[in-house]
Amino acid sequence: MSLERRRIVLVAGGALLVVVAALLVWAVVWYEGEVHAGPPGPSVVVDVTPGSSAAKVAGELSRQGVVGSSLALRMYFFFHGTPVVRPGGYGLRRNENLAAVRAALARGPDVVVVPPGFTVRETAARVDEVAGGDGAAFSRAAADRAVFSRYEPPGPGNLDGLLGTGNYVLAPGESSTSLLAQMVLRFDTQAQAAGLEAGAAALDITPYQAVVVASIVQKEGVYPQNLAKVARVVYN
Repeated sequence: MSLERRRIVLVAGGALLVVVAALLVWAVVWYEGEVHAGPPGPSVVVDVTPGSSAAKVAGELSRQGVVGSSLALRMYFFFHGTPVVRPGGYGLRRNENLAAVRAALARGPDVVVVPPGFTVRETAARVDEVAGGDGAAFSRAAADRAVFSRYEPPGPGNLDGLLGTGNYVLAPGESSTSLLAQMVLRFDTQAQAAGLEAGAAALDITPYQAVVVASIVQKEGVYPQNLAKVARVVYN
């Protein structure tokens, strides 16, 4: 090989090394940026379906903006261990750092879902299913009357039918009484916004009686198209 050709090879090899080194530096900077993302943004609930793989979970987290890159999260799992992700709802925040995401997934689902018509007992069973949840303590808080609704009648009463529906994120260390208070406050707020008191007065019944009827209708009607028919039967 001539001296000139050798010089060209060395220059080309050096240029290639520079490009490779630059790519490695870029990859490290990119990865570290993904690992330490922040500050966290708005809260979101991510649902993990049974049988979901780590790759599928990472993709869903990326789609909802919890992480910037599903690839970066899979790489983080490779270096730090892939958690066993149980099916259920996870309360996370957009633009979360990867260590916090992994820790949340490892703890297990922390979202209590309260469908329309659920009783205190049924809700307590849902509380038992989430990380840190204590269904027995939730039931005791309701039975001990630790929380009241503005729509309860005088007397012993109970909170069946007075729990707001939807998702509730159970924060680490949060008490069952606090969770119950959130549910009752949501119901009271939504009922007031819906005009429960005025609507009940128009039917010459109390707001609580209207709640009882609504609970019966929800349990017996099941499907939306049946609710009005069941309500007419009750009122007739």
